[in-house]
Amino acid sequence: LYDNPIAIAAFAAMEKGIFVANSAGNEGPNFKSVLEGIPWSLTVGATTVDRVFAGTVVLGDGTAVVGGSLYTGKPPSSKPLPLVQVDCQNSTALAQSAGKIVACQPIPEVEDLSLMEYYVRTAKGVAGGLFLVTAEFLEYFSKFSFPATLLGEEESQRVLDYMKRTPNPTATLHFRRTILGAKPAPVAALYSSRGPSPICPEVLKPDLVAPGTQVMAAYVPSR
Repeated sequence: LYDNPIAIAAFAAMEKGIFVANSAGNEGPNFKSVLEGIPWSLTVGATTVDRVFAGTVVLGDGTAVVGGSLYTGKPPSSKPLPLVQVDCQNSTALAQSAGKIVACQPIPEVEDLSLMEYYVRTAKGVAGGLFLVTAEFLEYFSKFSFPATLLGEEESQRVLDYMKRTPNPTATLHFRRTILGAKPAPVAALYSSRGPSPICPEVLKPDLVAPGTQVMAAYVPSR
């Protein structure tokens, strides 16, 4: 504490009656990962929200599978398109998938998701992408610049099962829809740092949590 400038400044402010709040940090879900667990400031963690910004996949048999996407453009087609599973880090395989919706192999790490997103986005002619991820990855997705959606484990399995039993699988993509009342919610965000405080373990930290995941704000696209 004696060498922590934030702790020192917060203590001086507290002595003068000034309220101090700080972020728990983004090092979760590791134990004792809270950054500033000092007793004289309010430490705030992040939670999810009770809504899903949906990217919906309608399979050829009529089954609708809801994933997450912030893509704001038009879907690639109003008609069903061929659906194929490929290695989305293989540029040759993607080049052979022009006009098709590609289902990327299950993604174990966030870094792999970013890499696959790049390969699919830069592949010429690919109609859209389905990224098959674990549930907690849904907190990380960004604004796709091409038709794409993230599917959690259960949703991914439904798509894979459909593809296995169907000789020529197809799908259509739908975007720009918000689903309210998602459950469970709110829950502590995967990335939000956890307590207890490594400085003062006997002090419960964070003190409170608030919505911090997928909070939308208006912006000017050209700036």
